[in-house]
Amino acid sequence: MRRFSKVFILIITLATVFQMISVNAVGSYITLNGYTFDFNAQGEAVIYSYDNRSTAPVIPSKLMGADVTVIDDYAFFNADKLESVDFSKAVNLKTIGKGAFHGCTRLSAIDISESVVQLGFGTFQNCTGLTTVDLRGELTVIPEQCFFGCEKLNGVILPQSAVTIGKYAFGNCSALTDITIPASVTNIAENAFSGCDDLVIYGYRDSYAITYAEQMGIDYYIIDNYSAGDANLDGSIDIRDVTFIQKYNIGKVEINSNLQKEIADVNHDGKVSVRDATLIQMYIAGIILAF
Repeated sequence: MRRFSKVFILIITLATVFQMISVNAVGSYITLNGYTFDFNAQGEAVIYSYDNRSTAPVIPSKLMGADVTVIDDYAFFNADKLESVDFSKAVNLKTIGKGAFHGCTRLSAIDISESVVQLGFGTFQNCTGLTTVDLRGELTVIPEQCFFGCEKLNGVILPQSAVTIGKYAFGNCSALTDITIPASVTNIAENAFSGCDDLVIYGYRDSYAITYAEQMGIDYYIIDNYSAGDANLDGSIDIRDVTFIQKYNIGKVEINSNLQKEIADVNHDGKVSVRDATLIQMYIAGIILAF
């Protein structure tokens, strides 16, 4: 009887595992935890789709022991129930394909993994609820129509690796008021910001971004002299920056761009608070030497 019980338990356990892993007979793909995927020639996992079982999926670092390196074209296409995507564990992710999150209208914020080096055509196109995007890592190209139609996107800071901004990359982002473009950028499509009527380009002196802004008649701001802690953007770090942050926290002054927010947020927690003011005081006093 005991022997039968052990065998029965084994059968039940195996049945549970096979419920979690299934094979798509048409494409011979594997489904695990809602992700349909397969392995490429290098033995890496490529995500092809998601079954929307969660409104806040976490992109894994591995599937069945293989590094997840690619989210394929249209993997989350028109997933209008998606509210957020957590990339924090996706340390092996390199590529997010074309249209991968096209039409995910409930997405409000995206914080892309630092490992990502390539986005595709229209990756986040028509994500109409998207307000903030954190682009890090080694991205060199913001491809064509990548954020086209993200009508609530209100500020973007491009990574220092960026070189090219493609056609309509930020087209019809009507709420986009500021974008910070590093000196590394040497190519911006003429219509990259079509429909961004209130845009201000933040760039470095003598950079291509400033030349582009002048040619296209876009307002711009030169940011050469600003460094972390210069919260009031006056070119120096002193007690006036501490006072500025204190006033900001009681609603007496405003922060006018994502760049200014990043400069004031010296503890890098995504907020400008009294903690930042305290660190700036410590820096002025010489207690700490850098942020």
